[in-house]
Amino acid sequence: MPTTCATARSALRTLSDLIERPEKPAATRAASRIGKRAATTYLSPVAWKQLQLIAIEEGTTVEALLREGLNHVFAARSLTRLA
Repeated sequence: MPTTCATARSALRTLSDLIERPEKPAATRAASRIGKRAATTYLSPVAWKQLQLIAIEEGTTVEALLREGLNHVFAARSLTRLA
């Protein structure tokens, strides 16, 4: 007797219920990131290298420079500096 797709799917579901899978660890976030959202952009290789050089020369991080830039954008628009 030929097996139908529904029967095959049912058999696979039953089989998958029998397979033990390790539990995935709960996603954890660094305390400094709780309540914050990521904002991503793509830079040309030259712009990225320039940003990295500024960070090295000033002894800071690229992230800190990006926050500084965002605060300048907010200030230019008479908004509160929140970054």
